[in-house]
Formats: sequence, C-alpha cells, structure tokens
Amino acid sequence: MGATCVALLSFCSAFAEFTMSDLEKMVAELDSHLPHYKEYQYPILCEIRTTDVVNASATVVPIEDGDKKWQAKMVVNTGLVEFCKGDIKLIRAVVAHELAHLSKGHPTSGRFKPGDLNALFLRQLELEADAVGAAAMIAAGFDKADMIKLLRKLDESGKESPLMHNIGADHPTGFSRAAAVDDNPMVWRSLAEFQLGNAFMENRRYAAAAAAYDRAIEKESKLKEAYTNKAQALLMDYYDKLPQRIKQQWFRPDFGPVIQDSPLGSRAIVLEDADRARHAKAVEAINLAATKNSDDNRVKDLKALSQVLDPDGNATTVAAGITAYEGLMKKAMTDADKLRYANNMAIGYQRANELTKAIQVMAKTQEPISVYNPYLALNMGSKGATQVTQDIASTAVSVIQTWLQNSSRAHPDYAAIKKSYEDLCKKYGYKVADLTPFPTYLCQATTLVVGDDEFSLFEPIRKAIDVFGSATKAFFFNETYKDVKEYIWNDQQLHILGVLDQDLGIYRVTSYGEGSKVILKPRDGALDKDYVIQVGMSKSELEGILNLKGSVEVPFVRSGSLETWNYWPNLMMGVCLKDDQVIGVTVSPYDWDKIPR
Repeated sequence: MGATCVALLSFCSAFAEFTMSDLEKMVAELDSHLPHYKEYQYPILCEIRTTDVVNASATVVPIEDGDKKWQAKMVVNTGLVEFCKGDIKLIRAVVAHELAHLSKGHPTSGRFKPGDLNALFLRQLELEADAVGAAAMIAAGFDKADMIKLLRKLDESGKESPLMHNIGADHPTGFSRAAAVDDNPMVWRSLAEFQLGNAFMENRRYAAAAAAYDRAIEKESKLKEAYTNKAQALLMDYYDKLPQRIKQQWFRPDFGPVIQDSPLGSRAIVLEDADRARHAKAVEAINLAATKNSDDNRVKDLKALSQVLDPDGNATTVAAGITAYEGLMKKAMTDADKLRYANNMAIGYQRANELTKAIQVMAKTQEPISVYNPYLALNMGSKGATQVTQDIASTAVSVIQTWLQNSSRAHPDYAAIKKSYEDLCKKYGYKVADLTPFPTYLCQATTLVVGDDEFSLFEPIRKAIDVFGSATKAFFFNETYKDVKEYIWNDQQLHILGVLDQDLGIYRVTSYGEGSKVILKPRDGALDKDYVIQVGMSKSELEGILNLKGSVEVPFVRSGSLETWNYWPNLMMGVCLKDDQVIGVTVSPYDWDKIPR
C-alpha cells in the first residue's frame, strides 16, 4: 500500500491540475452532448487509475439489479495524463473519443468470429468514435483541432506504430483518423498514403510503394518527400525485376539505409524492353524529384545510381555516374554515406571493366571506417576477391568475415564467399574464424500476385475493378457497417475483403486461382533468394519452405461461410489445404491476439 501511495503522490505532484474532480467535470460536459446507449446505466462512473500504461477506456461493468445490464464507466490512466504532459485539451480529446464508444454501444457490440474481419470492424469503430467524439467537443464549445493534435501526437510518439500500423493493427493510423475528422483532410490523407508507402518499402513491395507515394502526391502535391520516395521505389523496382543472370554479373547496389532492395528478378537471360522501360520510368521520377528537392543529396545519390545501373551500360552514362559519386564522396557527412557511395561508385567501375579499381575504391574507403556495409562486403567477397592485393588484404578479410557472420547460409553465394575468405586467409597468413549460422528472417506478406497483377493491402479496391471489371458478387458482413464487403471475381477464384470508398481499401485478398502466389522476401537485403507459396503446390513443397507446426488454424469467411486455414501470424499470410495440396492463398492482417489457440 505504501508504494502505491508514493506513486499516487508523485503523480499528483507532477500533474496537480488534473484531478478526479476535473475528470468528472470533463465527462459531464461532454456526455451532455452525446446520446445515451439504451442498454447502459448512467451517470457514468469515473476512475483515475495509477499505472504507467498510456491508455484510457470507456468500458462497462455488469450489474445485477434493475432494467439495465451494464454500468457505464470512464477510466483514465495516470500514464496517459503523463503522456499528454497534463495538457487538459489533449486529455479531453481522449475522453471525448472514449465517451463516443460508450454512446454508440461499442463496448458490448457484436464481434465477428474470424479475427481479420474483427480487426477491420474495430478500425471502423475507431473512426466512428473519432467523428462522434469530435462532434461532441464542438457541441460542448471546444475545438476539435485538439482531437487532431492528439492523433498526430500518437503517431509521432510511436504509440500508434507509425510505420507498420497501416499493415497489421486493428486501429487506423493517426493520419487516417485525423483525415476523417478534419474539415480539410487532404494533407492528412496524403500523409497516410505516404506512411503506407513506407510500410510497403519496409516489406520490399516496391511497385505498391510507388503507387502509394503517387496517391500521396495526388492528394497533396507539396509533400516533397513523396517525390523522392517514389523515385527510389521505382529505381528499386527496376533493379528488383532485372533478369537474375544480369544481377549476378553486376555488383550489388546499396539503395541506402532503412529501405532495402530485393534481389529476385525475372527468369530472362538478357535485358528486355520492359527492363529499359522501368529504368526510364525511374529516371523520369528522379528528374521530377530533383525539381522538387534540388539540394537533396538523396536525389543526387539516386540519379548517380540510376546512371551506373544503366540497363545497357552506356559508357558516357556510367562515367557520369562515377563522376557524380566522386563529388558526393567529397561532401559525405557520415561514414555510412561514404561506404554507400564507394560501393555504388564501384558498380560503375565494374561495368566500365575496371574491376581492380572498383575493389581498390571499396577497400580504401572501408580501411579507416569501422561501420559495416553488407553490400560492399558481399561485392568484395563474391566478385572481387581475386583482385585483393597485399595492401588491402587485411581490410578485405575483415569485411568478408563480417559478412559471413551476419548472413544466412541460405544465401546462394554463401559457400563461394566462404571459400574466397578461406583462400584469402591462407594466401595472406590470416587465421580462419569459427563461423556460426545466422537465421533467415522473412518480411510480412502484404501483396498477393494473381496472374500478372499484384494486389496489396490497403490499396484501393478500385484497382481490382479496373483489372477485372465490376465484382460478380459482393457480400455484406454487418448490418451496422454495410460498407464492409467481400468482393468476388473470376468465378469465385478471387476474393477481396474491404471498403470500396474509404482509406481502408483492401483488407484481405484471397485467391483460389491456379498459380496465384505470395512471395515471401527475406529481411536481409543481401540475401538473393525469395520464397514462393502458390496455389497448386503440394503440401510437401509447402513444408519445404514453411513449418506447418508454426501455423495456427483459423476460420476465414468465404462467401458467407467459414473455412479453416493454416495461418502464420508473423507473416500475415495463410493457405487452405485440401488433399495435401494448396488450394488457396491469402494475405490478411489477422487480429492474431484473438486467434484461437
């Protein structure tokens, strides 16, 4: 009891301006402008709960006597007040949102059995509570801008997981919620699309990312960062889809921190016109980004990289890229930038048939720097080991050893690089280190490929309509939220769950069509291997990629009925098995906290 009292006194000392009396007054002011839910007992009970958890909740507690079943209650944690720094306006916005949940009967409203539908339903409840709460604030004489400020603060603090919150949570992002409340929502909608693009980039879905950045630009053309991010996404998409044989010949580019490139390309042997078209599209986007961000070194880096990655290796273009990187190297602010520039400059030298110079540039730049660059190490170990001379041997051995220690043995070049490392050690008298295996981690799935088309989570459903025409069937899932539908095309083969005309867009995409697939990408950008889960593969082929024991059985709704699927919550994807064969694949941000175990 003593520790609790000390904590309470400490809290009261820090935020003496917010008391139980303040909470009760706040609730009364707002509640008078909200309709009471018929099944709840009023007035609303209030409680300030001493805990570090940043939260507040409008809840109900069961009661035995009287006509009502539930007593309405408002709880505010001290952790929330501390998060708001005692700002009464922000606290009021939280309380208004929570009271709106009570007013609409959300605490006891029905839930869907399948968790993915439940998560989508909860997203809509949050948007509704924001709108109703903001209206109550206005009616009570307060500024709903406080609600927008709160939502922005949640995004900035990470309480709403600003990057991945788009993909896997049962609450919309703060940006999406602010757009729904604000009278001028376009900036917020633009930022929500920008955020979604970042989420796709992290999951290495570059075409989907570029489309999201495009939508951000359409909604707010002044969002300069979106132009640069789109340019980078398109350049990475170009490289991603190059023929594997071509990429095996070139040094691996480093596209920069945070955003990583994808190694898997097409099965073509030579460059095709489609590759050149993708490169031209990326160059066009880079040039446009340069007009919006003329002094941005990131744009200059992308332009130089596009030049050394010229599909046909035009000598003048590649030389221009090398010269640009020489200039960037002289002005580099960090060691990480220097290594990236050196690595990408080496691509230019390699393509100009100056392999020895390429290795020298990488090694001499790395020599005084302790920062590790996996692409530089990979290039030195896989294609440059034969060019290592005595003066750079120590550096080469060190960086290649570091790559081996931080890379998965699943990498196709691992054995060859390990041999190069051992040969260098033997040649120059260095001890061979004992190396332990490094696990392979996979990105979450966000896209399902159907034929030649990709459908990504939270993209507009209208994309599918543009491809396949109007849905042949559509099913409602809730009487209250009739805009949540399952859309069906191709004679029941393609199912998309979501909201047609809201930012929520696609929330689940499922296909039973032969060859439809989910491509799982390693988080390690230097790992030149992707994993394909597709309709038609055998159970044994599936188990060669994923451990079925690591999945959970979950119910999915198909045309109003339930199917049992094997679902991997950490990957956000699942398969439907029948007669030891995959007959369906799905990508969905399932509410895995509620998955039956």
